Amino acid sequence: LQSISQLESIYSRPEAQTIINNCDHILYLGGHDIETADFMAAHTNKTRSTIMSMPHTHAYLITEGESAKLVERVKPYSTVTTHDKRRESDREDESLLYKCVDFVFGFRLWFWRYV
Repeated sequence: LQSISQLESIYSRPEAQTIINNCDHILYLGGHDIETADFMAAHTNKTRSTIMSMPHTHAYLITEGESAKLVERVKPYSTVTTHDKRRESDREDESLLYKCVDFVFGFRLWFWRYV
């Protein structure tokens, strides 16, 4: 998904809200949608301006039961140097998560739930 409005174009507003409310994790990679930025601002305790001016090298990660975190995105594999690959192995879980987002799905806003 690239915005909440995109989800609402597929589902009714209440159904879209139910989907969002049932997500254990939300990873926001940025975007220009005001409604989505307001949603993220409310859940990260930041201003809309802060959310919309987030660097492209970072993302906000919201995990149920935890405070939202500004996290660094992993570089595309083709641009990673050997030194960077060693650092990636230290962050194996994060690396896998961001590679999935950046290379498999390419979504700007991604919701998922552990089953």
